[in-house]
Parts: sequence; C-alpha cells; structure tokens
Amino acid sequence: MYFKKYLVIAITLALMATANATTYTVSPDGNETNFSLSEAQNYANSNLGEEITFLLVSGDYGSLTDLSAVERDNEAWVNWKANEEGVVFDTIKFEVAGANYREIWQSFEGMTVKYGTPRVGKTVDLGVYMQNVGHTKFINMTFVGKGYVKDSGSTAISLGHANNAIIDNCTIYGETDAVEGGFETGINLLYSSNITVINCDISRCRRGINGMGRDWNISNNNIHDIDSDGIIISGGARIIIENNHIWEINDPGYGYHCDGIQAQEGKPPGDPQYIKMDNIVIRGNEIHGSDRHGMTLQPDKYDCSINDCSVYNSVIENNLVYDTDGTAVQIMFFKDLIYRNNTVIGKNWFRNNVTIDSITNNLMGSTGFFNTMDSVPAYENNNIVLAFGHPNDMHPDFVQGPNTLNLNGDQNAFEELFVDYNNFDFRPLMNKAACDGNVNQSPGTAVGAGPCVGEPPQECVNLTALTNYISQWKHGSLQMLSLMEKIEKWKTGEGC
Repeated sequence: MYFKKYLVIAITLALMATANATTYTVSPDGNETNFSLSEAQNYANSNLGEEITFLLVSGDYGSLTDLSAVERDNEAWVNWKANEEGVVFDTIKFEVAGANYREIWQSFEGMTVKYGTPRVGKTVDLGVYMQNVGHTKFINMTFVGKGYVKDSGSTAISLGHANNAIIDNCTIYGETDAVEGGFETGINLLYSSNITVINCDISRCRRGINGMGRDWNISNNNIHDIDSDGIIISGGARIIIENNHIWEINDPGYGYHCDGIQAQEGKPPGDPQYIKMDNIVIRGNEIHGSDRHGMTLQPDKYDCSINDCSVYNSVIENNLVYDTDGTAVQIMFFKDLIYRNNTVIGKNWFRNNVTIDSITNNLMGSTGFFNTMDSVPAYENNNIVLAFGHPNDMHPDFVQGPNTLNLNGDQNAFEELFVDYNNFDFRPLMNKAACDGNVNQSPGTAVGAGPCVGEPPQECVNLTALTNYISQWKHGSLQMLSLMEKIEKWKTGEGC
C-alpha cells in the first residue's frame, strides 16, 4: 500500500520536473493519487493560466461534466490523459449556455467513453458533447455505442458551435457488431469551424461523419459498415475530404440514401445558420460497397429556381469509386469544377447546371451530362471512357476532347485495363491504354487514380490455393467466372 503511494508520488515528481505542464495523478476517488476527478476539475477551474496534465489511473470515472465551462488563458491546456488501460467514462460534456462562447483549452487522450448519457432534461445519449466552446482535442480515444434506435440521435462525438477542435486516431464502434449496433452518428459537427478529423476508424453507425461548418480537414479515416451515409456535408465551405477509405454502406431496410460522400444544403438561404457551399476538395478517397451512390454532390435541397445553389472553386481528384448499386459519381450545380485523375467504375453523371473548368486524365465508366440547363459541357483531353451519354436528355452540345479514348461500350476492353477487374483490383496495367502514354502522352503515368503496375505474374493454383478460392466463392467474395478460371489453372498446372 505505502510502496504504491510513494511510487505514484515519485512518478508525479519526475514528470513535473521534465514537462512544461504541471502534472498530477487522478483516480475516481482520489485514493493514492493527487486528486479525485472532481478535485482535479476544481483545481483546473481555479488555475486558469496554468497548463496542467492530469494522468488518470484505471477506473470507472462516470461523468466529466461542466455545464458552465470557464474561459482559460491562451494555450493554458488542461490535458486529461489515460496513464493506464481501463480508464472509462460514461460521458464527457463541456458547454456554455445561451449565446456565450468560451475558449476552454481542454484535451482528452487515451480513455474509453462507453455508451454516452443524455444532457440534462434530454434523452439523446452523447459520448462527448461540446457546445459553444473552443480549442479541444480528442486523441487516441475509444467510443463504444450500445446500439441505436432510428432517429434517436445518439452520437459518439458532438460538437455544436465548437471551433478549433482536433479528433485524431479515435475508434468509434458498436458493442454489437451488427446493423444499428453502435451510435446513430459517429461524429456530428454542427456550425463548427476549424475542425480536423484524422486517422479515425468509425463503424456500426447510421452516419459516419455529419455536419455543417467551415474549414474542415477530414483525412485518412476508415469509415465502414455504416447504415446510411459515410460522410455528409450539410452546408459547408472550405472543406477538405482526403485519403479516406469508405466502404460497406448498407441500408438496413429504411430506404436510407446510402452514399459514401454526400453534400447538400443544410439550411435554406435567409436562415441565420445558412452556410453557402463553396471550396470543396475531395481528393484521394477510396469508396466502394454502397447501396446507393459512391459520391453524390447535390446542393439542391431547396428550390434552385429562386435560390443560388451554385458551388464554386471545387476540386475532385485522385478518387477511386467502384461497386456501387447506384451512380458512382453524381454532381449537380457545381460551377467551374476541376475533375481530374479519378478512376470511377460505374456511372458518372454531371447534371443540373454543372459547368466544368477542367475534366482531364480520368478513367471512367458510362459518362454524360444531362439536364444541364445553361452549361455547355466539354470533355477535355486525356480521358478514357467506357461509353458516353445518358439514355435520357443528353445535352446536345457535349464535346469530346481529341485525346480522349472512347471505348464505345466495349466492356471487355475496359476490364482489360486493370490488374483484376472481377476482384476489384483497379490498378491500371502497364502497356495498356491507361498507362502506355497514348492517351495522356506520359508513358508509365496512369490515366485515372493510378498508379500503373506491371503485368501480374503467372499464378500457380495448387490444391491449397484452390481450396481457399472455393471458400472465397462460398462467402461471396469471389465471382463464379473467376472461380472457374482458377479451377482451369489448377487442372492445367499453368504457372506452377
């Protein structure tokens, strides 16, 4: 008993001597540590100019709540850090009532938030809730949802009018690995600006990331096994969505939209909280396995005949989209759009008053403009397209660039461009049209998202490999045609 207490004190003193922040240990009840949770919170609120690190030992801490969060001095961070495994909270909530706003400088690292609890007088379970506060960090945290009921609103991380937040390397999942098994929304960003969401894994939610605001960076996240939409922008400007992997967006039977990335207006023009969509960058994402669209950008929720739905200064590049039940990419009302270096296996529809600044170096399935109103679309150079046109209302003025390769619907020629089309390996092959330099005048540099790869080596299908392929076919991850090819290779011994 005494040895443990002296060890804790020794660790604390050593950390205090080597770190800029004053460091204290914390336990749920304060036993054998410097503070209990409530004592630590009181200390932080009494020392607003001091940078503080609280090292939390394992235990169940219940709720860390401040319903009247105080303003701290600039960069006087309070760092709540799990010093051991097993640091568990029910909920973490900091808010400021009314129209007030305060810079609270609070950082949370390494703990688990389980289930969430409602705010006072409410019924919605919230893991982390930040309202009218600024400068927060959520790092290496785990959020466990207990399952949600449709439209219940349960959320792992909810930021409302909460600016300058970083969410880094957090995991959000459901206690039950099944449909509706976690939170209804993983991360909800409402009227919040200067938000970074990076390196997170989000699953078993209805929506992965949802919200409206300005100056977001949503990058390097895995969003999967979602019931409705991966990422939704409901009104946003200066948004970067980059290098995310979004897959398995499956409707549980409610008729959800089920898009990998969706952008729409959140509030009508004239509303005090209206945010005009502008400066959207969608780059380097891989999207697949969606029950509806891979990417649908349609800021037309409100009447565009009386409201300006146009979205300017946007770039969509280096994305790979495939295996979607609906349109792979559908874009409406974007103006002077730059669309380049994308590989899209499926339909590309540019519609409803879209205008293009540049559409180049894309590797695309069926592609066309329709219902374009006053725009004159132009397919520029260096694209490879399975087929042009939309069966209904094709724009009469569409132009095909001189170096664009139109395969005229030849599916076999399209599939031969890739390493293994049937098994979703869409890397373009060297010495085929996407990499030989005839289309983009740059041999070895891919048309589309790339990169080019050499011809695949001859595969040896022995009995062990064949057994594995049969298992893949039984589980639906290998198509029958591919299985028959493997059986033929096994019979002939080709490549062995």
